[in-house]
Amino acid sequence: GIFMSDLVIETKKLTKIYGEQTAVNSVNLHVKPGRIYGLLGRNGAGKTTIMKMILGLTPITSGEVDVFGQNIKGHEKRIYPRIGAIIETPGFYPNLTGTENLEIFCEVTRDTPAQCRQECAGSCGIALQGQKAVQ
Repeated sequence: GIFMSDLVIETKKLTKIYGEQTAVNSVNLHVKPGRIYGLLGRNGAGKTTIMKMILGLTPITSGEVDVFGQNIKGHEKRIYPRIGAIIETPGFYPNLTGTENLEIFCEVTRDTPAQCRQECAGSCGIALQGQKAVQ
């Protein structure tokens, strides 16, 4: 790989403060490759904020985030094209079918649209459900 590490994601004392409110307080995560993890907690516990800090979507108040063994600060252009996440609800066009939503997605990615459609349709079962409206 591009970076070498035993961990895919590591946070060290990750903290986010909004004004007087501490949303995330000194969180340490250790995510190993090839495993599935879930962030569990009540509403307002900071799960989405943690993900947004890892993805660079909101500034970190203090602490560090390493992805693929590299601190994200200063390496964003190398790291972020290799990661992605769906936070909360995925954004689909409800009036279009699965296939139509996939075609729009493929047109805006770097992949060739035909290759993208074929790979994604096979991996997410659109071949069977693609003509149904997204719900």
